Amino acid sequence: MKKIKSLALSVLLFFLFLTPSVFAAPEYFSFAELKELAEEVGFESSLSPTIAAIGLAESGGNPNAHNDNIKTGDNSYGLMQINMINMPYYQLGNYRLKEFGLDKNQELFDTLTNMKAAKKIYDTSGLTAWSVYRRGTYKRYLQ
Repeated sequence: MKKIKSLALSVLLFFLFLTPSVFAAPEYFSFAELKELAEEVGFESSLSPTIAAIGLAESGGNPNAHNDNIKTGDNSYGLMQINMINMPYYQLGNYRLKEFGLDKNQELFDTLTNMKAAKKIYDTSGLTAWSVYRRGTYKRYLQ
């Protein structure tokens, strides 16, 4: 019986230590990491703190964040909560798939893809594209 318990423990430890991604909690991005990511995709260094704060206010730094509350007009994905809503009278998601060169919304869970999409949105609509900027909520996250 001791050998079976020892073997079972060895197998469990093997899986815990050699496949940590299976058991790991989701990775959340810090202010510094979001700021660096923003600069990597082309945001100016003077603007990257604001972008990082917007990301934290929108998603809490969670690259897998998804808000699908149709009542509030949301189908938003990833760090920067890129809205991909489609309604009969408003096909934002379909338009953005083409604009961002994506096949499906879930690609926005990729951090680099998400931040590149945010840069395109910023380039055409500015910071007011994010409600947390318009409301000032992002200021709590500025560093």
